[in-house]
Amino acid sequence: MASQPKKKPGKEGKGEAFKAEDVLQAIIIADSFNERFKPITLQTPRALLPVANCPTIEYTLEFLASVGVQEILIFCRAHAEKIRSYIQSHAKWGGKGRRHRSVTVQVIVSEDCYSMGDALREIDAKNLIRGDFILVQGDLVANVDLQPALDAHRQRRTVERNSVMTVVCRQVASRHPARSLEDQVVLTVEPANQRILHFQKSPSGKKIRFPTEVLDNRDDVEIRCDILDCHISICSPQVPPLFTDNFDYLTRDDFISGILEHEEVQGNTIHCFVLQAGYTARISNLHMYDTVSRDIIGRWVYPFCPDLGFPSGAGDVAYIYKRHHIYQQRDVQLAMGSVLEENVVVGRGCVIGENSVVRNSVIGNGCRIGANCVIDGAYIWDGCTVEAECQIQKCVIAGGCWIGRGSVVASGVILSYGVRVGPDARLPVGTRLVGKADFQSITDEAEDSEREGPVFTTNAAEKTILGGSTEPAWRFSLSNGADSDTESDSPGINFEEASWTWWSLANPITVDEEIPEDDSSADEDDAETEPEDEQDIPSSGKPRRPVVKNVKAFIPIEDRRIFFNEISDSLLRAVDSDHEVGSDNIILEINSSKFAYNIAMDDVNKLIIRSILEIPEIRARQRKRELTSAKEVFGEVFHGLKILLPVLRNYYRSELSQMSALTSIVECAVNYVDLPRHQPYGAHLHESVMKIVKYLYDQDILAEEVILKWHRGASDEQVLSFLPFFLHEIASQASPRRRHVSGDLTDEDMTALARKVDLLKAKLEPFIKWLQEAEEESE
Repeated sequence: MASQPKKKPGKEGKGEAFKAEDVLQAIIIADSFNERFKPITLQTPRALLPVANCPTIEYTLEFLASVGVQEILIFCRAHAEKIRSYIQSHAKWGGKGRRHRSVTVQVIVSEDCYSMGDALREIDAKNLIRGDFILVQGDLVANVDLQPALDAHRQRRTVERNSVMTVVCRQVASRHPARSLEDQVVLTVEPANQRILHFQKSPSGKKIRFPTEVLDNRDDVEIRCDILDCHISICSPQVPPLFTDNFDYLTRDDFISGILEHEEVQGNTIHCFVLQAGYTARISNLHMYDTVSRDIIGRWVYPFCPDLGFPSGAGDVAYIYKRHHIYQQRDVQLAMGSVLEENVVVGRGCVIGENSVVRNSVIGNGCRIGANCVIDGAYIWDGCTVEAECQIQKCVIAGGCWIGRGSVVASGVILSYGVRVGPDARLPVGTRLVGKADFQSITDEAEDSEREGPVFTTNAAEKTILGGSTEPAWRFSLSNGADSDTESDSPGINFEEASWTWWSLANPITVDEEIPEDDSSADEDDAETEPEDEQDIPSSGKPRRPVVKNVKAFIPIEDRRIFFNEISDSLLRAVDSDHEVGSDNIILEINSSKFAYNIAMDDVNKLIIRSILEIPEIRARQRKRELTSAKEVFGEVFHGLKILLPVLRNYYRSELSQMSALTSIVECAVNYVDLPRHQPYGAHLHESVMKIVKYLYDQDILAEEVILKWHRGASDEQVLSFLPFFLHEIASQASPRRRHVSGDLTDEDMTALARKVDLLKAKLEPFIKWLQEAEEESE
């Protein structure tokens, strides 16, 4: 056979190289290889769980199509046929009639893979990768512009062929809502070329291990903890073979650590690219499921919004978008007196009964909500029925569930498919129930496997929470030996358990550092812990790690008092200067004190306002003069607010921070009006509240939506957010203020405080009415 002539490096060679490079591929790992979303993933794959009434993987596919990906490989193991069926039947992605004609989607199934590493080894064996590709998880929600990162990766590869991966990150604040606890990343990079020298995840957020050798022979190194791992990796074709060569690589993080560890021997390098704008988040646990859902409703993921025809693109299924982030299908039936307050998605064919209130929730298709229900922060999937007079708060109710009349569902409750409870059921915080089908399937799975199965409690023991239901239901909890998500888990942290706890707690949480094996070597301060509850000790007898705690419960009142005194001094100096000051120094002082005393951000926002409202009284006392009228008091408060406007604009940007500011104003007015040591200033301040709120509204410190939301809220619930520190001043041991410090408030105390808040709301009624009329005119 005659030998073929070799091609000369000319136009044809360049054209073929360009063609191979031009086809951009992406791999979606649709399996999470963990059990965090059980039991709701027993019947539905995690990639198809609804997020704002849209399958999770739809957001990932749309993102990849928007950045120019032409070939998508979806790798799945659990419920693979359901994912394949979804793709093939979808108008955008499947069949010859697909709308995204420039994008082909292929589903790869392997039941023998148990990690991302196994998936990439399987893909390498099939020889499916032809060039650079994007590696993502099937629960990624993003709208970032990835083209600059792709261009940087390709340009780098032309001069450095051993650059095997570019890790895409985004610069965010340390308290950014999309920053999950398990995604606390510390990167050490070379500033000149963004080459990663050290990569570490620090879930505790307190200690990191830093190898000092990365500083050797380097003049300039950046250590960054201000970035969010986007879970988007731009990979070279060498990545799958590298996974094949090393079976220790189970996850992407294992791969990064291994490459960096053997960089001098193998010569491979990894770089990062930091995005400055856009949205990226992974729905890696129930806490992030809630966060991402709220961000989608709040339009942070634009253009992937329900009112723009997403996900199907068909105009007949697009939602109607209304004020306060209300998304409603055209055929939704709202009975007389029913209210969709804010941040609500209601699917097609839903019926909501009389006088029911829905807020901060997603209602799936074909759901029926009875009369006089209150639904707040809940995710109710397709085909559910909620009968009259139910209260549902911050929970996930899977498809086909039935909740009987008068039932109460507390925060963190998970009801799997087809569960029936009630009437008059009482589901406590964190309850997870499965129906007969799920119970049978998972017990069969446990019998076929060697590892320990989940823990169940029989129906007979659950009558106290199930109410009058005659259908069987079982409690579900993860087994002690459940597989963990090795991609993000660190020694000493059980994210399987923490995922449920994140979801159940309404307040910010933190995870303590790992408990030393030898307690005797620990410092006395580190050894002080709370008494262990029985439910925190598994059957092994060893305490679980970490202990998830409520942040506020571990900040002594004395620390808040010292913090308050320090920021009061800073703000008083600024007001005494009698001219608008630069905010940088004051903000720096406040933030330094915050970190020194470990003060929660919510407390910071409240204490700043309280300090500003006390300054006029302090200045009057220093000048030995008395403020004798409400007009004088407001004039002094106005003077302080005007000078400190730059500080206020820095701290009160979000709805949550503005609500804290308004709560603090109300708190001061309600409490100072009766305190002898604050008279007559307290009474005059109470009279000036409407003017103070109006001024802050005019200066865009308080938003209209925040003020109206506070006015609509129940006063007895609002007083629960009052800081105990505010209520320490009265001498009588029988007073509500004194008892608030010790946490022994009675129902009568709460009623008295709530009544005072109601009276203050009545004083604000003219301003509220003005806001409502302005809103109606705007509509």
